Amino acid sequence: MGAKLKIENERMEAGEPLADIVVESSQLRGIEISGSIIPRLIDEIPIIAVAACVARGRTVIRDAAELRVKESDRIATVSRELLRLGARIELLPDGMVIHGGKPLVGAEVNTHFDHR
Repeated sequence: MGAKLKIENERMEAGEPLADIVVESSQLRGIEISGSIIPRLIDEIPIIAVAACVARGRTVIRDAAELRVKESDRIATVSRELLRLGARIELLPDGMVIHGGKPLVGAEVNTHFDHR
């Protein structure tokens, strides 16, 4: 998506890898996510969808049908709540297409009791 991120001060503490992440302002761009990386991103798809809403261009998320059978149907609920904010989203059986670049607006959203 083109985010300007730097990983610094990588270290181990209590047997866990840690690092500092430095983030600079940048224009995000739409991407396509599918295939073998999806199982490693299942919990991150909701926040990627939020970023995609403000990214320039189109973001396509495919092969994520597993999100429909979690605590809630995350594809449907994430899409529904982002639509309340003014996002432009098309649902797919196994993902979504997000047309970014349009500013979002404030709205009350429902978490659907999902901590993600």
